[in-house]
Amino acid sequence: MRDVLSAAVSLPWMIGLAVALAALSLRRYERAHGGNGARWQRVYEAGLLLTFAGLVLVSSEPWRRVLSGAATLLYAGSLWAERRRERAPREHPAPEG
Repeated sequence: MRDVLSAAVSLPWMIGLAVALAALSLRRYERAHGGNGARWQRVYEAGLLLTFAGLVLVSSEPWRRVLSGAATLLYAGSLWAERRRERAPREHPAPEG
């Protein structure tokens, strides 16, 4: 039972890393075939966030949990701020003259 629990706790960071690496690979493939590779940005970000969160679960030492948790919160906060900037209406400067 302990092995099953250990594997279940390790699953988030492994899936997150796999998703992030797959997104990077697909972005490279898309760019090589004439695309801009922009569709996979959010998939990559979600995979990286899942990796950070999963590292909090598997870390045994408290300082590693704190470091992983801080990285997770910082990355999630930066993604949230970026999304808010994207959704905010853009102000156009008034034409001079």
